[in-house]
Amino acid sequence: MVRRTAEEAERTRATILDAALEVFAERGVHAAQLEEIARRAGVTRGALYHHFDDKTELLLAVLKERWTTSMAPVLEPLRGGGGAESIRQFARRFLECADSDPTVRALLKLSLSGELSALEGAGMADKSRAWGEWLALLDKNISCVTSRRDVRTASEGVLHALLGYALWSSLFGPPRTRSYDIRCTQILKGISS
Repeated sequence: MVRRTAEEAERTRATILDAALEVFAERGVHAAQLEEIARRAGVTRGALYHHFDDKTELLLAVLKERWTTSMAPVLEPLRGGGGAESIRQFARRFLECADSDPTVRALLKLSLSGELSALEGAGMADKSRAWGEWLALLDKNISCVTSRRDVRTASEGVLHALLGYALWSSLFGPPRTRSYDIRCTQILKGISS
Protein backbone atom coordinates (compact mmCIF):
# COMPACT_ATOMS: atom_id res chain seq x y z
CA MET A 1 0.00 0.00 0.00
CA VAL A 2 1.36 3.44 -0.96
CA ARG A 3 1.39 6.11 1.73
CA ARG A 4 0.10 9.49 0.76
CA THR A 5 2.10 12.51 1.68
CA ALA A 6 0.60 15.23 3.81
CA GLU A 7 0.64 17.51 0.77
CA GLU A 8 -1.32 15.02 -1.33
CA ALA A 9 -3.81 14.54 1.48
CA GLU A 10 -4.30 18.30 1.74
CA ARG A 11 -4.84 18.59 -2.02
CA THR A 12 -7.43 15.81 -1.84
CA ARG A 13 -9.17 17.54 1.06
CA ALA A 14 -9.23 20.86 -0.85
CA THR A 15 -10.65 19.11 -3.92
CA ILE A 16 -13.39 17.57 -1.77
CA LEU A 17 -14.22 20.98 -0.28
CA ASP A 18 -14.47 22.57 -3.73
CA ALA A 19 -16.70 19.77 -5.04
CA ALA A 20 -18.86 19.95 -1.91
CA LEU A 21 -19.36 23.70 -2.31
CA GLU A 22 -20.49 23.18 -5.90
CA VAL A 23 -22.94 20.43 -4.98
CA PHE A 24 -24.30 22.22 -1.89
CA ALA A 25 -24.83 25.42 -3.89
CA GLU A 26 -26.46 23.61 -6.83
CA ARG A 27 -28.64 21.09 -5.00
CA GLY A 28 -29.01 22.50 -1.52
CA VAL A 29 -27.65 20.98 1.66
CA HIS A 30 -30.44 18.49 2.26
CA ALA A 31 -30.51 17.17 -1.32
CA ALA A 32 -26.73 16.98 -1.66
CA GLN A 33 -25.42 13.44 -1.64
CA LEU A 34 -21.96 12.50 -0.43
CA GLU A 35 -21.66 10.06 -3.34
CA GLU A 36 -22.04 12.90 -5.83
CA ILE A 37 -19.53 15.06 -3.94
CA ALA A 38 -17.00 12.20 -3.97
CA ARG A 39 -17.62 11.60 -7.68
CA ARG A 40 -17.12 15.28 -8.56
CA ALA A 41 -13.97 15.38 -6.46
CA GLY A 42 -12.69 12.28 -8.23
CA VAL A 43 -12.28 10.37 -4.98
CA THR A 44 -13.86 7.35 -3.37
CA ARG A 45 -16.40 7.64 -0.58
CA GLY A 46 -13.74 6.12 1.66
CA ALA A 47 -11.40 9.01 0.85
CA LEU A 48 -14.18 11.47 1.60
CA TYR A 49 -14.88 9.77 4.95
CA HIS A 50 -11.17 9.77 5.71
CA HIS A 51 -11.30 13.57 5.76
CA PHE A 52 -14.87 14.19 7.03
CA ASP A 53 -17.05 12.16 9.37
CA ASP A 54 -20.36 13.20 7.82
CA LYS A 55 -22.16 15.78 5.70
CA THR A 56 -22.46 18.26 8.58
CA GLU A 57 -18.73 18.24 9.26
CA LEU A 58 -18.08 18.67 5.53
CA LEU A 59 -20.54 21.56 5.31
CA LEU A 60 -18.99 23.32 8.32
CA ALA A 61 -15.52 22.94 6.80
CA VAL A 62 -16.72 24.28 3.43
CA LEU A 63 -18.31 27.33 5.02
CA LYS A 64 -15.47 28.15 7.38
CA GLU A 65 -12.52 27.47 5.12
CA ARG A 66 -13.86 28.77 1.83
CA TRP A 67 -15.24 31.98 3.39
CA THR A 68 -11.94 32.54 5.21
CA THR A 69 -9.87 31.96 2.06
CA SER A 70 -12.15 34.06 -0.16
CA MET A 71 -12.37 36.98 2.22
CA ALA A 72 -8.68 37.21 3.18
CA PRO A 73 -7.78 39.53 0.27
CA VAL A 74 -11.00 41.50 0.82
CA LEU A 75 -10.14 42.19 4.45
CA GLU A 76 -6.49 42.97 3.74
CA PRO A 77 -6.94 46.75 3.33
CA LEU A 78 -8.64 46.99 6.73
CA ARG A 79 -5.76 45.25 8.47
CA GLY A 80 -3.48 48.18 7.64
CA GLY A 81 -5.76 50.57 9.48
CA GLY A 82 -5.49 53.37 6.93
CA GLY A 83 -8.92 54.90 7.50
CA ALA A 84 -11.08 56.07 4.61
CA GLU A 85 -8.97 54.65 1.78
CA SER A 86 -8.76 51.27 3.51
CA ILE A 87 -12.53 51.21 3.95
CA ARG A 88 -13.01 52.18 0.28
CA GLN A 89 -10.67 49.39 -0.90
CA PHE A 90 -12.34 46.85 1.39
CA ALA A 91 -15.82 47.81 0.18
CA ARG A 92 -14.79 47.74 -3.48
CA ARG A 93 -13.15 44.32 -3.14
CA PHE A 94 -16.23 42.96 -1.38
CA LEU A 95 -18.58 44.29 -4.06
CA GLU A 96 -16.43 42.90 -6.86
CA CYS A 97 -16.27 39.46 -5.18
CA ALA A 98 -20.02 39.42 -4.62
CA ASP A 99 -20.53 40.02 -8.34
CA SER A 100 -17.80 38.02 -10.00
CA ASP A 101 -15.97 35.50 -7.80
CA PRO A 102 -17.52 32.06 -8.46
CA THR A 103 -16.55 30.75 -5.02
CA VAL A 104 -18.05 33.76 -3.24
CA ARG A 105 -21.20 33.56 -5.36
CA ALA A 106 -21.60 29.87 -4.48
CA LEU A 107 -20.98 30.64 -0.80
CA LEU A 108 -23.57 33.42 -0.91
CA LYS A 109 -26.12 31.14 -2.56
CA LEU A 110 -25.48 28.47 0.05
CA SER A 111 -25.47 30.92 2.97
CA LEU A 112 -28.68 32.59 1.82
CA SER A 113 -30.48 29.32 1.11
CA GLY A 114 -32.18 29.11 4.49
CA GLU A 115 -30.82 25.62 4.99
CA LEU A 116 -28.09 26.72 7.38
CA SER A 117 -30.47 27.55 10.21
CA ALA A 118 -29.92 24.05 11.58
CA LEU A 119 -26.23 24.77 12.10
CA GLU A 120 -25.85 25.62 15.71
CA GLY A 121 -22.93 25.38 18.04
CA ALA A 122 -19.59 25.39 16.28
CA GLY A 123 -20.93 26.64 12.95
CA MET A 124 -22.66 29.66 14.40
CA ALA A 125 -19.80 30.35 16.82
CA ASP A 126 -17.35 30.44 13.88
CA LYS A 127 -19.61 32.82 11.95
CA SER A 128 -20.02 35.04 15.01
CA ARG A 129 -16.24 35.21 15.51
CA ALA A 130 -15.73 36.11 11.85
CA TRP A 131 -18.29 38.93 11.99
CA GLY A 132 -16.69 40.14 15.22
CA GLU A 133 -13.34 40.36 13.46
CA TRP A 134 -14.85 42.28 10.53
CA LEU A 135 -16.53 44.71 12.91
CA ALA A 136 -13.36 45.24 14.95
CA LEU A 137 -11.37 46.00 11.79
CA LEU A 138 -14.05 48.41 10.60
CA ASP A 139 -14.18 50.05 14.05
CA LYS A 140 -10.43 50.67 13.91
CA ASN A 141 -10.61 52.22 10.43
CA ILE A 142 -13.77 54.21 11.01
CA SER A 143 -12.40 55.74 14.20
CA CYS A 144 -9.58 57.18 12.02
CA VAL A 145 -12.05 59.15 9.87
CA THR A 146 -14.75 60.34 12.24
CA SER A 147 -15.25 61.69 15.72
CA ARG A 148 -18.55 59.83 16.06
CA ARG A 149 -19.15 58.15 19.37
CA ASP A 150 -21.16 55.39 17.75
CA VAL A 151 -18.32 53.84 15.74
CA ARG A 152 -19.80 50.35 16.13
CA THR A 153 -23.11 51.53 14.67
CA ALA A 154 -21.21 52.95 11.68
CA SER A 155 -19.30 49.65 11.29
CA GLU A 156 -22.54 47.70 11.35
CA GLY A 157 -23.98 50.11 8.78
CA VAL A 158 -21.08 49.41 6.41
CA LEU A 159 -21.60 45.66 6.75
CA HIS A 160 -25.36 46.01 6.29
CA ALA A 161 -24.84 48.00 3.09
CA LEU A 162 -22.39 45.44 1.72
CA LEU A 163 -24.48 42.43 2.74
CA GLY A 164 -27.58 44.04 1.25
CA TYR A 165 -25.72 44.46 -2.02
CA ALA A 166 -24.50 40.84 -1.84
CA LEU A 167 -28.04 39.63 -1.21
CA TRP A 168 -29.35 41.57 -4.19
CA SER A 169 -26.52 40.38 -6.45
CA SER A 170 -26.98 36.79 -5.32
CA LEU A 171 -30.73 36.74 -5.85
CA PHE A 172 -31.04 38.86 -8.99
CA GLY A 173 -27.55 38.84 -10.47
CA PRO A 174 -25.10 41.71 -10.53
CA PRO A 175 -26.66 45.07 -11.39
CA ARG A 176 -26.26 46.24 -14.97
CA THR A 177 -24.40 49.31 -13.79
CA ARG A 178 -21.64 48.26 -11.46
CA SER A 179 -20.74 51.67 -10.09
CA TYR A 180 -18.52 50.42 -7.28
CA ASP A 181 -16.85 53.79 -6.81
CA ILE A 182 -20.21 55.53 -6.34
CA ARG A 183 -21.33 52.86 -3.87
CA CYS A 184 -18.06 53.14 -1.94
CA THR A 185 -18.40 56.93 -1.81
CA GLN A 186 -21.95 56.55 -0.47
CA ILE A 187 -20.73 54.16 2.22
CA LEU A 188 -17.97 56.57 3.27
CA LYS A 189 -20.41 59.48 3.27
CA GLY A 190 -22.65 57.51 5.63
CA ILE A 191 -19.76 57.04 8.02
CA SER A 192 -18.87 60.71 8.26
CA SER A 193 -22.47 61.91 8.59
